[in-house]
Amino acid sequence: MGLTMQERRALTRTVAVRYRKSTKTGKHQILDEFCQSTGYHRKYAISLLAHEGKQQLLRVGAKTVMAQARHHSRSRRVYPRIYDGPVQQALTRLWEGFNYQCSKLLAPFLNQNIDVIAACPDYLMDETVREKLRKISASTIELLLAKHKKKTHIRGTSGTKAGTPLKKLVMVMTHFECALQPPGFFQIDLVQHDGGDPAGEFSYTLTMTDVATGWTVHYPLKNKAHKWVRESLQDARKRFVFPFHTIHSDSGSEFLNHAIVKWCGENAVTFTKGRTSRKNDNCWVEQKNSSTVRKTAGYCRYSGDAAVEALRSLYRPLDLLTNLFYPCMKLVSKERIGSKYRRRYDKARPPFQRLLERGDVSAERKAAVLSLKNSTDLLEQQALMNQAIDSLFALADTFKSS
Repeated sequence: MGLTMQERRALTRTVAVRYRKSTKTGKHQILDEFCQSTGYHRKYAISLLAHEGKQQLLRVGAKTVMAQARHHSRSRRVYPRIYDGPVQQALTRLWEGFNYQCSKLLAPFLNQNIDVIAACPDYLMDETVREKLRKISASTIELLLAKHKKKTHIRGTSGTKAGTPLKKLVMVMTHFECALQPPGFFQIDLVQHDGGDPAGEFSYTLTMTDVATGWTVHYPLKNKAHKWVRESLQDARKRFVFPFHTIHSDSGSEFLNHAIVKWCGENAVTFTKGRTSRKNDNCWVEQKNSSTVRKTAGYCRYSGDAAVEALRSLYRPLDLLTNLFYPCMKLVSKERIGSKYRRRYDKARPPFQRLLERGDVSAERKAAVLSLKNSTDLLEQQALMNQAIDSLFALADTFKSS
């Protein structure tokens, strides 16, 4: 147990007088003992002992007073506040208006799009606030939004059932093998909209994510019958700006069935799956289930054709925003240090930009993606998505408690 601050100050006052009267050799010994007792840095201890208790004349205005140096704690330095109330209010509105993105993604998003956003009447701000938001860092965003993020975390339910014996015929691919695949390798998964009550029929969302670029699309399903999954895959095969050559799923029966396996064979699509009970093998699409589907569609219960159409109206602008405007990060390295992990991520940028940077994508595909980006209006799509969210929530079924 070290000395308390009061004991250190008393020791300093006692040693300082003896220190200043000692020879050079004596000061060296006193300094060694003092540093060992107090734990102070040697240079700090020298300054402290050289001035503690010394008296000198100071001129204060027209008077001359005798002052004595004392060992005391410094007052806390107060820095001027740069990101004030108007910045915080504007940041909160932007965070709520643009899909509640995390700070590390919101910072580059604002840097790239703040001029377009500020021109919208709903997000009017003066030039000072705009420039501050253009330069704001992720850590500052996290600090300013801390109070707004303290909300109840809701978890959905899982309805995945083990697949048929077909899973023995489908090639298994691990997380590490998936990470090395070129563009066109899509992980797929279902998100159920049961509102916490898995009884009866309700809607699902099919999420498809390209591992290499992060390009993500969503399809609403009336239920988890393989008919709807097959139709969605067929539509995605036709409408994608770049085709997929492989689909990778978990071991759920909605994917591992004869209809989907047959469709893959007829369309020259490779079908792989992750290991049983190893969600990390499907991690790229699993994280999108939360960051895209749950963040926009929520945890309510949706059922019927009207809900499917409402979900489809939501996913049209959401897919454009996610792929063309909203930045995402990819894990570069993961290092274990003791009981913790140090993860390093690359620069946050939208999936379309990652696609343009790839050398294994044809110039025609890149031109198509760039044309889609230039013809898409950020604020228009955001407004359409917000309207679709309101319409979707109006169709939510009443929660049935058990």
